[in-house]
Amino acid sequence: MSDINNREFKRFDFRPGMWVKINKANQKMSDFKMYQLVDLSQGGISFKSHSKSEFSFGQKLYVLEVENLILKDALKAIVRYVSPLDEFGVDFKVGVEFIGKV
Repeated sequence: MSDINNREFKRFDFRPGMWVKINKANQKMSDFKMYQLVDLSQGGISFKSHSKSEFSFGQKLYVLEVENLILKDALKAIVRYVSPLDEFGVDFKVGVEFIGKV
């Protein structure tokens, strides 16, 4: 976990409250969910989940949309970490790395 902040790509500024549309690789594309964006860079994103067990390390996802920008080609991504957002453990930060286009 110590290299979470060692980034190959620069983080981008974004407005609080932005959303990302995510689909799990084993689901139909129409079974997406929306999540609040936490962090965005050229190499990946992180978003907020209310359940630690909703995502797991190595799980494959598709990023379909970022803040109303529908991506022409969905981005394939892989979960790299799930960690608590605060000391209460109510919300979790899910970090994913982009691995290509669909």
